[in-house]
Amino acid sequence: MITFLPESDSRWLSAPGIAQVQLPYRTNHVDDAEVLTVLRAIQTAEAKGPVLMHCKHGSDRTGLMAAMYRVVVQGRSKEDALNEMTQGGFGDSTHFRDGVRYMMQADVDKLRTALLAAIAARARSRRVR
Repeated sequence: MITFLPESDSRWLSAPGIAQVQLPYRTNHVDDAEVLTVLRAIQTAEAKGPVLMHCKHGSDRTGLMAAMYRVVVQGRSKEDALNEMTQGGFGDSTHFRDGVRYMMQADVDKLRTALLAAIAARARSRRVR
């Protein structure tokens, strides 16, 4: 489970077998490095099973990272991902302004290349051990 809140989920979630990853960020200050950190965390978690992401309302922070995953990892268009994020029933669309702005300026090819390079580096480091 990935949370984008500064508070830990451990006070209410202590089920064995559920790994918790805390990656707090604010949508009005998001940058490529934070997006890549989240995308790598999602891919790492996916290797072990289903992944749950959440923030306080489940719209702007979670919505942006889900949209970036859709575009960078799954190859969807920015338009499709933005429509899902803003029109998918995930909250009040007034919270999406900063996420939409980031998404529109994001260089998807650059992010995809960086993500693939990180995956390759991780694979090389595992072979060396």
